[in-house]
Amino acid sequence: MTQQPTPSALVSTFAPGGALRASINLGNPILAHRDPASGEPAGVSVDLAREFGRRLGVPVELLAFERAALSVDAVRAERADIGFFAVDPARGEGLRFTAPYVLIEGSYLVPERAPVAENGQVDREGTRISV
Repeated sequence: MTQQPTPSALVSTFAPGGALRASINLGNPILAHRDPASGEPAGVSVDLAREFGRRLGVPVELLAFERAALSVDAVRAERADIGFFAVDPARGEGLRFTAPYVLIEGSYLVPERAPVAENGQVDREGTRISV
């Protein structure tokens, strides 16, 4: 039987300074953005950080970054204790990922006359994709 960590062990692991410093990536507005009225970070990532802090019994300090790379760098440099990122082996070097908390599906937007109707039809010679 695996022994569960004690609350104090969790706090010392995830919030060693007494507050949970959460790196928030504002680069994906579906997960985090600035509230237009207050200018404060808001969204799923912010809600998760606050709930994690609540469960640990510590205050949460939000560190907002405009790009994922900056947000990841904050965790890697230990300026933040946790972050919320897409799983990316290159980005995650030296970090650990949990199981995903959200799956985001992407799709192609094409004109009606386009010969592409399914993802498998995109990977063909002569097909151009713009991002």
